[in-house]
Amino acid sequence: MSSTLHLLLLAGATLLVLMQGSGAHECSDSCVGVKCPDTAACDHGTIKEHCGCCDVCLRKENEKCGGHEHWDGECEPPLKCVESKCSSE
Repeated sequence: MSSTLHLLLLAGATLLVLMQGSGAHECSDSCVGVKCPDTAACDHGTIKEHCGCCDVCLRKENEKCGGHEHWDGECEPPLKCVESKCSSE
């Protein structure tokens, strides 16, 4: 196979993977049946995750955040989750 064809196949496969992963953060119209994380050990309280269905741990600067469906917590505003850590950057 030519290198151009290899590149096209690789680009197509990459696009498919990205498209499948993009659905991970879609919110349903209803919170019925949504599994939520345990928040008993949250040091700084809780906050609603991006869909508004579940409480997740509120995180401070340099603490772990994000994860699948934000189960590792959401950053205290105005902090942002950058590379799985809450940051003011």
